[in-house]
Amino acid sequence: MKLSANIEVLYYELPWKDRFAAAKADGFNYLDLNYIQKIIQKVQYPLLKQ
Repeated sequence: MKLSANIEVLYYELPWKDRFAAAKADGFNYLDLNYIQKIIQKVQYPLLKQ
């Protein structure tokens, strides 16, 4: 199992660009980005309604 850091939850107090380095410094090699998932859902959902 590979652990990933949700940088939107764990590092919310940091500026966006600093979250990646903070996750790496804490030993995470993988990231979870809810923001990207929300964008994908917004793009895919209207296409599914057609």
